[in-house]
Amino acid sequence: MILELLDEMRSMGLEFDEFTCSTMIYACGREGLLEEENKIFNALKAKGYVPGTVTYNSLLQVYGKAGIYNEALSVLKEMEEINCPPNSKGIMPNDVTYTTAIDAYGKAGKENEALSLFKLMKQTFYVPNVCTYNAILGMLGKKSRIEDMMEIICDMKLNGGVPNHVTWNTMLTMCGNKGMHKYVNRVFHEMRNCGFKPDRDMFNTLISAYGRCGSEIDVAKMYDEMIKASYTPCVTTYNALLNALAHRGDWRGTESIILDMRNKGFKPN
Repeated sequence: MILELLDEMRSMGLEFDEFTCSTMIYACGREGLLEEENKIFNALKAKGYVPGTVTYNSLLQVYGKAGIYNEALSVLKEMEEINCPPNSKGIMPNDVTYTTAIDAYGKAGKENEALSLFKLMKQTFYVPNVCTYNAILGMLGKKSRIEDMMEIICDMKLNGGVPNHVTWNTMLTMCGNKGMHKYVNRVFHEMRNCGFKPDRDMFNTLISAYGRCGSEIDVAKMYDEMIKASYTPCVTTYNALLNALAHRGDWRGTESIILDMRNKGFKPN
């Protein structure tokens, strides 16, 4: 159907623009028709269509989500190699392009290549946004590179970036899963310094992180702060408390939590 529509447009003398091509790419990408999308795209170029930044960004996002980093790199290389006429808009990668390519590297387990591209992005005077930083943090978190993650947070602040819910959740979850109590404290301190106020979900993450580190005092402190902030505990909160007690082998405490859940009308999952 896409091919028929493109033929109809061509027969009517209509020229393909960025919107036409990027829509075609997204449509094929959603259905997993990457080979078909590639054939159509190459056929359009062979007939004289000159892609722009929007079209290339669409390609990068499709390849990035599919984890096909080699294709994403080829697209990025093609963008940089194109020589456009002086009276046309120059084809250069923008922040969206870089972020998509970095994310693709991360999903492919190529964190060093992603960091190199991140460095190149800053050298070309593009300021990384919170999505770029979160992509880097998520990638480093999978490799437990905590010191590198802390450096990224510092870099983010130096560049005027504001860490968001995803940023802190990524940091706390990774530190908690590895039982890094010192780093959970450090991340929580950074969060407070940035003026970020935890919501109920973030309090649950904090309780869970401290629980995995075996810190009974900090678990109780986070729970008390959550109540003082007028957030009502949910099943996720109780599960985080149970997990903390389980790490200490406190079976009497777990019985108390289960009883409290039932008394408040919560059904254990």
